[in-house]
Amino acid sequence: MALPKKIAWPIIIFALFWDVFLTVRAGGEGNPLWRPLTLRYGLNILWLLLPFGVLLFYLLSKIFGFLIEKLDKYPQGEEIVLTSLVLVYGTYVLYITFFASRFAYLGSRSHYRIILLLIIPAVLYQIFLEIKKRKMKRNSP
Repeated sequence: MALPKKIAWPIIIFALFWDVFLTVRAGGEGNPLWRPLTLRYGLNILWLLLPFGVLLFYLLSKIFGFLIEKLDKYPQGEEIVLTSLVLVYGTYVLYITFFASRFAYLGSRSHYRIILLLIIPAVLYQIFLEIKKRKMKRNSP
């Protein structure tokens, strides 16, 4: 139903490193959120920000994992959040690695154009979880 933490965390950490590597190799930051920071301090500042990225994902998994366990009654809330993060960030890194050079940001210079592309895997995963939850409710006495 969800990726174990021992699998999800290495994938997320690798994706963060790969994203920074691709950005440094490209010679410029395209994301408007990070561009001012890299223009001021250089691209190598992204390497120093990696621990904060891991910390951000950690906090997101803990907070939203707790909420999923309490509100949705899933026993693996943190793993569900981590799986969603792997799907979204993994899709982003795969797109940047293999398709961005050909399609840019779906015909645009803006990162915001690919948000829909990133949301689709997470939404499909949530639908899968909901279907599985309903089947479990039907089969339980």
